[in-house]
Amino acid sequence: MELDNFIQTAMRRVLKNPILSILRDINFSSILKQSNFIKKDIGKSPYMIILHFLYMFIINKKISTFMKYSNDSYNFII
Repeated sequence: MELDNFIQTAMRRVLKNPILSILRDINFSSILKQSNFIKKDIGKSPYMIILHFLYMFIINKKISTFMKYSNDSYNFII
């Protein structure tokens, strides 16, 4: 599992993110392990799920920031 080790190392050393700290504090990976979390038909490691969660959160944040401050976005006020 070379990829898992790479992801774990990146999360420990490179990503200084408060969201990641919160996930560590609530022991997110152990919750996934205990629940035998399975993504689709193939079991994925908890670190892959956390990485995916962080990626989706960051992308959503960037999109919302773009929509808020850009005149080119399709931000419809209801």
